[in-house]
This record gives sequence, C-alpha cells and structure tokens, in this order.
Amino acid sequence: MSWQRIVAQVVITGTQIVGKAFLQAYRQAAANAGKDAVKAAGGAVRRGAMSESEALEILNMKKTPDGKLPPREELEAFYIKYFEANDPHPKKGGSLYLQSKFYRANEFLQEQHDINEAEEAGSEENVDSSDNNNDEKHEKDVEGDSQEKK
Repeated sequence: MSWQRIVAQVVITGTQIVGKAFLQAYRQAAANAGKDAVKAAGGAVRRGAMSESEALEILNMKKTPDGKLPPREELEAFYIKYFEANDPHPKKGGSLYLQSKFYRANEFLQEQHDINEAEEAGSEENVDSSDNNNDEKHEKDVEGDSQEKK
C-alpha cells in the first residue's frame, strides 16, 4: 500500500467521525433550543396571569389617588388610541403583537371594574340588610320598652 492511499483513508475516516459528531451535537443543540424556547414562551405568555399593575403599565395609565382603577371611559380612550396606532397594516407599520397586548390589558382592566362593582354592590347590600336588622331590633326594643311601661 502506498502512503498516499493510507493518508487518504485516514482523512476520510477522520472526516466521517467529525461529521457524525457534528451532526449529533447539532441535533442535541436543536432539541435543547426547542425546550428552552417552549419554556421561554410559556413564561412570557402566562395565560390569564396578567397583573393589574402590568395592565395599567401597558396602557400607560396609573391608579387614581384614592387607589382605584381609572374610569372605564378613560381606559377605553387609551385602549382605542394605542390599538389604532398599532394597526398592522403594511402602510401603517403597526404590530399585531402590541395590539394584542393592548387588547388583553383593556380586557383585564374591564373585568377588574366588573369585579370591583360587584364587590361594592355586595357590600352595599350587606350594609342595607344590617341597617334593616338594626331597625327591626330597635323597633322590638321600643315595643318591649313600651310593653314594660304598661
């Protein structure tokens, strides 16, 4: 066997080994990247886990000085302003992703308004019913006092 033939076989065998190792490393990296991407996407989306402060920040708003949410009309005005400014039409250059963030923030804050209003209505009913109970107790006390006097 000539030395050229031996060198050629060594080069071919080495290339095969390096190629297989590279292919295996590439497959492993692709698999790991897929797992990391899924984890990152899952952390970013967090379905249904938007906080009130995050929603207010997205719409560039703040709570009122008394700690309540801004009025519905103001929320809607800011939502429409930012939603329309990010129209994804090619001529306008907006972003569908940003539009979805504005939509979800508005949706969350409107739901919070509904919850707050329901809680306020529930607490008002409790106050009204306790007032009625107090009135009834007072009337019974007055009746009891008047009967004792007789």
